[in-house]
Amino acid sequence: MVQVKGRLQRGLLRLWVVLSLGWIGAVGYHAYSVWPNDLDWQMAFQVFVEKPPKEPPKPGTLGATDPDIVKYSTERQKEIDRKAGIIKPDQEYDGPPDPRWLLAKDIVRPHLKWAFGPPIGVLIIGAALWWAAAGFRKWPQE
Repeated sequence: MVQVKGRLQRGLLRLWVVLSLGWIGAVGYHAYSVWPNDLDWQMAFQVFVEKPPKEPPKPGTLGATDPDIVKYSTERQKEIDRKAGIIKPDQEYDGPPDPRWLLAKDIVRPHLKWAFGPPIGVLIIGAALWWAAAGFRKWPQE
């Protein structure tokens, strides 16, 4: 009986690993399919480590805008953020985040949650069910 239990545990864990890798691959493929062609892949890493790019987008690419509009919107956003108490009056303000970074963030974050959330949830639920089922077995009589 002990051998069957050990084989069943290993088999279920292997099944979970295979299905989890397939799931993560499928979510990764979906992220790849919705990623804009003119957005650099390095931006995905910058979203992951929470570091927006410092350099402005090149003219004619995604997120490039007229410098006068950017200057006005930056000043306006600074004023709104100060009134809302988001930034202190003496705090330096770099302006709003790069629109390319915001777009990448809207793609990367949900895909990370969908890639790793369900497999971890299945592992936790499976372990809890296994633990609960183990509690109903008879203990050996001494």
